[in-house]
Amino acid sequence: MKKKLTLAIAAYMLLVAGILTYIYCPRTVIKNTAMWYEKDFTIPIFCKTVEFKQLYDLGLYNGKFEVSKDQAEKIVKQLDDALERFENSMKQSEEGLSYKELEIKKNTTNVSKYVYSDETKSITTSAAWNLGENIEVLGYYYTKPQRWDTNCGYEDKKRPTRSVFQDGNAIEGQAPACNMIVYKDTNNKYYFRICRYVRGDWCKPQDC
Repeated sequence: MKKKLTLAIAAYMLLVAGILTYIYCPRTVIKNTAMWYEKDFTIPIFCKTVEFKQLYDLGLYNGKFEVSKDQAEKIVKQLDDALERFENSMKQSEEGLSYKELEIKKNTTNVSKYVYSDETKSITTSAAWNLGENIEVLGYYYTKPQRWDTNCGYEDKKRPTRSVFQDGNAIEGQAPACNMIVYKDTNNKYYFRICRYVRGDWCKPQDC
């Protein structure tokens, strides 16, 4: 009886450890936060984690991953597609949309793509990213949730009653954002960097 109880406890602890490992592994964390509403973007399965630092209580993190050339190009394609999705959502009229279609439009993750200029170069070469001056940038992106009010008390009921962002995704009252960059270094190695942060808090880069 005692042996069975010991085995049961050991199995339970292994199960809990497995669940926690899955929840906090980089692929799961990034999938749940980078495209915070759609949850359709994450790092490749087979890539090398160079660094992944998390603040578990706040959901902020900073990660660096070594990827292949094909993986780097695929990441850029995924993020370009997400940018196009957001731009198309912004152009879409609210007239005639169903409840669900309107919710999707209102919550589509805001995606921007930086032009790699002298200004953005100064950010990547700063202590925050510390990427060096001679990197080849394939894509440099910024994502954040849209902020909008729920329609509590609105008689026209034209907005969805549920804003996913307002359901608990704010961090200390602010909308968390992600900076992402895909680049090739001087050794012809490809990397993907991602940082989830709130302005003025722990996560780097502070100036983005």
